[in-house]
Amino acid sequence: MRRIFWGSAFAAFPLVLLLAAIVGWQFYRQLENEVVARFSSHQWEVPSKIYAEPLLLYPGVRIEAERLFAHLARLDYRPVSGTVQTRGEYQYTQKTGSLELSLRESPFLQSIVHARRVSLLLREGRIERLTDLDEGSPLPFVELEPEVVAGVYDRAWGERRVIKLYDVPSQLVKALLAAEDHRFFEHEGVDLWRILGAIRANLLARRPVQGGSTLTQQLVKNFFLSQEKVFSRKVVEICMATIVEMHYSKLEILENYLNEIYLGQNGAKGIFGMWEAARVYFGKEPRDLTLGEVAVLAGMVKSPNIYSPLRHPDRIIPRRNYVLQRMRELGHVSAEEYEAALKERIVPRTLPPAKGSRIKPPCGQNQRYASSQRTGSKIDVPEDVSWSFWETSSLLGVPDAKVRPVSIQPSSL
Repeated sequence: MRRIFWGSAFAAFPLVLLLAAIVGWQFYRQLENEVVARFSSHQWEVPSKIYAEPLLLYPGVRIEAERLFAHLARLDYRPVSGTVQTRGEYQYTQKTGSLELSLRESPFLQSIVHARRVSLLLREGRIERLTDLDEGSPLPFVELEPEVVAGVYDRAWGERRVIKLYDVPSQLVKALLAAEDHRFFEHEGVDLWRILGAIRANLLARRPVQGGSTLTQQLVKNFFLSQEKVFSRKVVEICMATIVEMHYSKLEILENYLNEIYLGQNGAKGIFGMWEAARVYFGKEPRDLTLGEVAVLAGMVKSPNIYSPLRHPDRIIPRRNYVLQRMRELGHVSAEEYEAALKERIVPRTLPPAKGSRIKPPCGQNQRYASSQRTGSKIDVPEDVSWSFWETSSLLGVPDAKVRPVSIQPSSL
């Protein structure tokens, strides 16, 4: 009887195996179609912005230094003690009334605001002279970029600016790969050596201390899956990562990752993407970051709120040094660059005044809102709205300010 049973089981095994292969292949094909469709049509959740009129500065205009500095603070400019070099810096000499300012680009494509270094001479509440610092020539006027006074949010209460890979400095990419996935350009979505290394490290420490996920796995988890830590989700994540690697280039995956990654909180708002993180934590664009600052951002990916420079500047230093050490081991930086970056000070940054509060749509309504960046006031945005110009200074708490909406179209929200 036992011989008959085992004979039947042995005969049926190939059929069971074939059936499992057919079911598995159908599951994989269905998953592939879903991943490609959703990945190709992915739309970033980016809040629309409402801007005030840009501040125009020209010789003869009356403006108090205190008012100008307050305006610069709201625009996220930062004072420096030496010569201004990086966009968003200014240096004021009270004795002479000289203000050196490194302007940023305007968010408006048709704007006349260009990134340049200028000098303003302030005397008795007036601007006496404007000069281009690089060319040494006088300027008839300069226009500061407009202040954001409100944001229009749909489902996600977060800030993100979508950028191209060529907008990100190579050092930032190298730091990220050194910290998270140094074999990114070698594996096909799943790194078996990394998984084995993580298992070994976790067994030795007797607790989870290292993850085995690649950048591609992290991306598909953020795009498609929940954060639930179960075996079935991990299997689906591995399959999805393999599919993404088959259909998209490494550079496309990396660009999506740099825009998608969560990097902490600014009040109630989530910080998504490397561009937004660079602005919040250092008041800079990614291309202006130092090597030490690049290592800080790369180190934050592991646990953004634990390694936040704003909340825990003491915790980020060992993590930054680890990233720099990995970059040195991989040959991404020289010994001189490594030593200089280790000596960089991480100074807790003072953020601009608080901007807004969290607003949720009423349950069951597909209604969007604009939130005042200064007062937190709620502004209903009808579904069919299409503004070209909007006067709302009293509601937004910005006296005598004209407000320009940008991309306030129902189709774009």
